Amino acid sequence: FMKPKHHMPIHGELFMRTANKNLGIEMGVPAENNHLVDNGDCLELFDGKVKIKENFIALKDVLVEKGREGEITDPMIFERITLRDNGILMILFKVDKSTRQLKSRPKLISRGFVFKDTKEKVAKEMADRIGKIYDTHARKGDSQKKQKELVGKIRWEISKYISKSFDKEPIIVPLIIED
Repeated sequence: FMKPKHHMPIHGELFMRTANKNLGIEMGVPAENNHLVDNGDCLELFDGKVKIKENFIALKDVLVEKGREGEITDPMIFERITLRDNGILMILFKVDKSTRQLKSRPKLISRGFVFKDTKEKVAKEMADRIGKIYDTHARKGDSQKKQKELVGKIRWEISKYISKSFDKEPIIVPLIIED
């Protein structure tokens, strides 16, 4: 109806804009006059010439959630991606308050980490292995250090073990409960 000389899709994901570009071609706009630009680029039409200025406007990705904004680089986003891809593993260590020795096998609580049909077998094997990791650090004198440092060392060792054994890197939350 309008018979445009140029066509530039301006909204949507790349596949949507590509479909819109193809629609422009079907509607009679020559392929060379269908301009697919990235967000932040500028299409300059002047004196019968077309020029694309890349990154004309500096843009950054922003997450909007329940009315609040945050940059995509926020560590929370990376945690969410880790949760999505690798799950979470919480480990409860029940230890004697005076000796810091384990009173029982560590209890594992996981979500999105292992499949349901193998969960019990894996949990038992991992609990034994994780208990040994705890005992190793407790015997090395780490029991005298602050709990935060002990938890950090345990998390590191468990992360290496899980990465090697399961090719996953879940968020690991060790909790030491003194009794």
